[in-house]
Amino acid sequence: MTRCFGITSLLLLSFFAHGAQAQELRTGHGFICDTEAQLREIVRLTKESRNFEASAEKVNNGTDACGFATIVFFKGETVGGVWTSEGRSDIVKITIIANLRWYGAEFVAPLVQFTLLKAEGEDA
Repeated sequence: MTRCFGITSLLLLSFFAHGAQAQELRTGHGFICDTEAQLREIVRLTKESRNFEASAEKVNNGTDACGFATIVFFKGETVGGVWTSEGRSDIVKITIIANLRWYGAEFVAPLVQFTLLKAEGEDA
């Protein structure tokens, strides 16, 4: 029952939050950063060092500006692109509305972050 209520709440929230600007509500687990520049820097440092963890630690510099999260979000605009070891990726602005936990969705105030998504037209 609780799970059904959570899913219904997400659907209603997506309808009311964006009204006529229908945007796709998505879920995913991935790496997010507070800014586009932080994400670009991690990609650059990882290319040089081949050490993602050290690159993320250097950019974070004792903060939690970047990290992995399992979230519910709206995809925003593509603000750029980068080449990674997995091919071309788009840097995308997203708006997070919930964290996904083992017990369901934990709603949060809308939070803008940046992430990498497979570039349009690239093989999945």
